[in-house]
Amino acid sequence: MSYGIQVSRNHSLGIQVARAKAEQVAASLKADALFKSMTSSWVGNDLRFEIPLGTSKVTGVLLVSPSSLSVCVDDPMPLIVRLAKGKVEKSINDYLNNAGLVG
Repeated sequence: MSYGIQVSRNHSLGIQVARAKAEQVAASLKADALFKSMTSSWVGNDLRFEIPLGTSKVTGVLLVSPSSLSVCVDDPMPLIVRLAKGKVEKSINDYLNNAGLVG
């Protein structure tokens, strides 16, 4: 899979706590008015998500491992996301920091 954006954090939390952190990040995203229509589901230890944006959508995954958590946005990304890539990466970093996964 090719990712347009990938932001990762190493951790020593263990898989169960890391999964809870991934849920926390997803809940924070969904609380944001822009992402309120986000849906997500677990596939193994990966939390897949989809965010409708008008006539397009953003898809990606929160990859959870025993030693890292990564937020990945699938490529190709909608034009609006590509244009705001730096802001999207900053927002992802903020969400991870707020979940206690400081980089």
